[in-house]
Amino acid sequence: MNKEHKDSKLKKEIGKRLRIARENRGFTQAEMGELLGITDVGYSRYEKGSDLRSTLIILFCEKLECSPSWLLGVEEEGMRLPPESPILRDLRAACELLNKEGQNRLVGYANDMLDTPKFRKKGGLTMTNNTRTTEEQPLMQNYSVSKAVS
Repeated sequence: MNKEHKDSKLKKEIGKRLRIARENRGFTQAEMGELLGITDVGYSRYEKGSDLRSTLIILFCEKLECSPSWLLGVEEEGMRLPPESPILRDLRAACELLNKEGQNRLVGYANDMLDTPKFRKKGGLTMTNNTRTTEEQPLMQNYSVSKAVS
């Protein structure tokens, strides 16, 4: 494999990992561009593996809270997720104490609250039930999270 092909492959891998890290942090390309002081089109080039410069790696890692080793594909570990809020920690702990029926009811209550406008954040996230939960499937596997349309 020649050097140019290896460089191209590495840049595409870095771009892929930038996208993964950005999505895990909940940022759009426009928001990343704003954080970096560039346009969303400028940022999208980085995710495509174009215009990558070594001087940007540290900046990306700081903004996306990931390690340079992970971003460069040297390690599979190194993606830091946002800290869990106290309410999510409490809900997780409660869910671990509930049986399957209790867990399903808890999710049902959450969905009922999401259907009530006074409980919803404007421009927040929505949960969509894609299929019914069965005994064989993990509870939250059936839900996808997306931006709410205001």
